[in-house]
Amino acid sequence: VGQSILDTPIERVLSADRATVFEAAGLDGAIHIFAAIPLLVQDRATSHVVIGVPLATALAPSRTEMFRNLTTIAFLGMVAAAFAAWLSDRLLARRADRLVAAASRLEAGDLASRTGLPPTPDEIGQLAHAFDQMAASLEQSAREQRKEEERWRDLAEAALDGVLVHDGVAILDVNRRLADIFGYEPGELRGATLARLVPDEHAATLAAYAENHGPGPIRLAGRRKDGATLPLEVSGGQAYYAGASRRVLSIRDISHEAALRSRVQWLSQLVEQSPSSVMITDADGKVEYINARFSETSLFAPEEAIGRTPNILNSGLNPPELFVGLWRTIKEGNVWRGEILNRRKDGTLFWEYEIISPIRDDSGRVTHYAAMKEDVTLRKEYEERLLRQAHFDELTGLPNRLLARDRLNGALARAARNENKVAVIMADLDGFKKINDTLGHAAGDSLLGVIATRLKGVLREADTVARLGGDEFLVILPDLKQDLSADIAGRKILLACAQPALIGPHELFVSASLGVALFPDDGDNPDVLIKNADTAMYEAKRAGKNRLMPFRKEAGLRIVRHLALETGLRRALDRNELSLAFQPIMDLATSSVAGAEALLRWNNAELGQVSPADFIPIAEETGLIQDIGDWVLRESCRAASELRRHLGRPLFMSINLSARQVERRIVDLVAESLDTHSLSPELLKIEVTESLLVRDIPLTLEIMESMRNLGVGLSLDDFGTGYSSLSYIKKYPFSTLKIDQSFIRGILLDARDRRLFSAIVAMARALGLDITAEGVETQEHLGLVRGERCAYAQGYLFSPPMPFDRFVAFIREKTFVS
Repeated sequence: VGQSILDTPIERVLSADRATVFEAAGLDGAIHIFAAIPLLVQDRATSHVVIGVPLATALAPSRTEMFRNLTTIAFLGMVAAAFAAWLSDRLLARRADRLVAAASRLEAGDLASRTGLPPTPDEIGQLAHAFDQMAASLEQSAREQRKEEERWRDLAEAALDGVLVHDGVAILDVNRRLADIFGYEPGELRGATLARLVPDEHAATLAAYAENHGPGPIRLAGRRKDGATLPLEVSGGQAYYAGASRRVLSIRDISHEAALRSRVQWLSQLVEQSPSSVMITDADGKVEYINARFSETSLFAPEEAIGRTPNILNSGLNPPELFVGLWRTIKEGNVWRGEILNRRKDGTLFWEYEIISPIRDDSGRVTHYAAMKEDVTLRKEYEERLLRQAHFDELTGLPNRLLARDRLNGALARAARNENKVAVIMADLDGFKKINDTLGHAAGDSLLGVIATRLKGVLREADTVARLGGDEFLVILPDLKQDLSADIAGRKILLACAQPALIGPHELFVSASLGVALFPDDGDNPDVLIKNADTAMYEAKRAGKNRLMPFRKEAGLRIVRHLALETGLRRALDRNELSLAFQPIMDLATSSVAGAEALLRWNNAELGQVSPADFIPIAEETGLIQDIGDWVLRESCRAASELRRHLGRPLFMSINLSARQVERRIVDLVAESLDTHSLSPELLKIEVTESLLVRDIPLTLEIMESMRNLGVGLSLDDFGTGYSSLSYIKKYPFSTLKIDQSFIRGILLDARDRRLFSAIVAMARALGLDITAEGVETQEHLGLVRGERCAYAQGYLFSPPMPFDRFVAFIREKTFVS
């Protein structure tokens, strides 16, 4: 088995096309008798069956037996040949079927298809072997192609740009980015034409470029699925795809780039035309760029600044630590902001607010610094003015209340550490208001400037003189060892203020009232010390002015009471705490009630019943008398109207008018009140004191004349207590003269007072004035005033002031007993 018959005597059977018998040497060298039968396939001998018998064996029997044997052998050979032919046909058919089946699977795309036949030297075996090798080669090629395509697809999908493969007309494949650019799904573009991606007018351009790539990319408009157009940059190339080299287009959406380019251009113009100065330096601080505003502000032209350092602007007036901090900040990669005092090319100084930022490259390394600078010179000057205005008095240049308080805080802190004393002196000029009123505010302001200069001149460098407002000054004496130092400083201040001051053509004289409070004796904080010094100053005024008064706790209690009254009085009207009391004015001729004087009363829930002598001065001092006086006028007119309704006969109502109320508006208010309550003008009498007339202001006479023209009666109140000048009676249109109760009380004790009283009454009657005697408390008083034929009398003999209801009852029930 396995031996070759080539080059042996048996080889002849290979050329036989039919059965044959022959004698020849066998493979073992012995002579055999062979019978050979060919096996035919499609009329071709593909195999042979050969049966050999050794010649010696064949010749031993008889020739008959030999013939029989040979006949048998021949028969057996024919049977074997027939079986061999059947078996060969069967085997060939099966092998051919397997080969056909493998080819069909390969045709269907199964590159792993194999025949599964072992390699044999026959044609079927060789064909099967060749087929299997071909299939394996195809499978390997397909595998490599898939890997190549996968590499291409991975690269395409990783690309930031859109990528497509095309055959010159149709799109073979796209990556996700390209589909996103045009608003499609990838499958919608595979097989589509290139023209779908651009507007019609650009289709030819894209086709030409896709066919023959130029030396570089082209730019044209693209068309999205929704019809929107977008700017594109297209470049071409080659790539291995589907087993072949294909043409590829790389497409980039440059919408952002175009917008960025536009923005860069816009920013460039913005920087160049910016109202702020812009300077860019390299990492070493050498100037590489300045804009036009920089040149306008600094007066340095670009060629004078570029290549140099920002030190060309250094004024030398900034603290060194400013630049140390600046460079440390930007070297650390942070932004620095701050104000720098710079110097222009011409030497003038200017302030700039600067923002200096580091500029980094893609690796994060600082390559440049950019400075945005704004000229803030005007703002700084304005801020300095505001700061000075906030801390200094504009008129005198002295520290104001705010700065004085700050310095006092510092003085108190030092004194507490060093166990020293601090004196706080409050100074108020005496007679300043009169100068202001007579010579005008310009003269008053000039005088304040003179006083301020004098005060600074007599005090130590460490002392503080501040103007609090008006004619009030605050002096702070720090670091005192003894109380006597404050007294010495106070005397210097008094002498300085008392010196005559030449203001224009006028030689003016004023004095000062000083109050002093000491730390820690009179207070341990600025508020308390200033308040106590102020209290002491008012005590100095009460004591006669032009003196220094130390703080005393009793005076402080008086001030506290004063403040409580002022606070309560400000709310009295809103809280309905004010009321009127009515004191009868008797007609001595008829012994009946002729009218009443309306007197103001204040009942406060916390302070109780407050005397008019306590709250009226406060009302005049604070200006509250305006509103209170208006209320009194309206209520008095209403009460007079009510009296007429209740009693059926008219009674006049007399009210007091403060000097602060005497202004043009009072005439209109009186007319309005009379009209509102339908009250006849002669039933209203207005009382004024001599203090109003002392000023001799033309406006006062004008207002009183207007009152008389309305028909309102005018009374001169408290006659006999002041100047008692007859010129007032002659000049002003009075109809009644009221003699003060202190004068009435004296006529029983002093004969000279009695004669003077008689002379006054006679003079008044001669001038056509009615006389009202106030303070009639006894029958003796009544007898004297009736004896002098006074028209009216008023006093506790008849009745004290009483509420409206009791006053009405009094008129109805009481009779006058002589």
